[in-house]
Parts: sequence; structure tokens; C-alpha cells
Amino acid sequence: MAKEENFDIKTEYEKISKKYKLPEFEKINDDFEIDFIEKKEFLTRAIRRRMNDKLLFFARIIENVIYPNSHSQIIAYENSVFSEERKLELVKVHKQLMIFERRSLLLDIETAEEKDIEYIRDLLLRWEEFKNELKEVAETMQESWKTNIEEKEERYFG
Repeated sequence: MAKEENFDIKTEYEKISKKYKLPEFEKINDDFEIDFIEKKEFLTRAIRRRMNDKLLFFARIIENVIYPNSHSQIIAYENSVFSEERKLELVKVHKQLMIFERRSLLLDIETAEEKDIEYIRDLLLRWEEFKNELKEVAETMQESWKTNIEEKEERYFG
């Protein structure tokens, strides 16, 4: 997609931000990298889609924990470090993410700027909660690999 001439995402976002009382550009851009949007046309739709892409990325990570693919040793290993209780908690988080994802899908079928704005607002209200959950998941995954390395180093007597 070619960048539209004289298009400045920050300026255009600030217009809709004032109209719909959305957060500052920097806040939403930090979380969703909306500065990659290159056209003014359907701006709220493009922002919603950009947000949904990140949400779906997070959903897939959690999905690999709660529904592991038996063909991936990495996923199987990382899955093994999560307790059944934690997996049940993540099922609930995953459901919430998928509700947003399917809502975005419906908005792609029946488009309306006001509904895009509603989606953006609603997701922003939950975003910190979702980020915190995923941060815990990512930290657990990372630590699982460190633990394995540390155990091997402790056993090495060469």
C-alpha cells in the first residue's frame, strides 16, 4: 500500500480523537503502532484492524499454551511449565480476546465508523489487563528456558 501524499497519521488521528474523545496519539501508537497506517480513507477501520491484529497475535500465543500443537516441541515444552489452574485462567482470557476478535470480524462485514470507535474504546479499556496477562505468560515461557539452561550448567563438571 502506497503512502497517501500529504497524509500525516498523527494529525488525522487527533481529529478523530477530539471528535470521539479517544486517548492521545502517543498512547495508542505505543501499544498498537498505528503510525504504520498510510491512508486517511477508512481511518477508524484501519486503527481497529491494527489493534485487532495485535490482539489476535496475543490470542495465538495464549492458544498455544492452552491448546498445544503436538507437532511442536517448543510449544509442548513451554506448555509443560503452566499449571492446570493457570491454563484454566488463560482459557478465560483467551475467550475474552476471541470475543473482541470476532467482534472485529463482524465489523469488517458490516462497517460503521461509530462501531469501530466503540470497539477501539472498549478494547482500550481492557488492554492493560490483557497486556499484564500476556506479560506473565511471556515471562513464564522465557523463565522455563532459563531454568533448563541453569540446571544443565549446574550438572556440568568439566
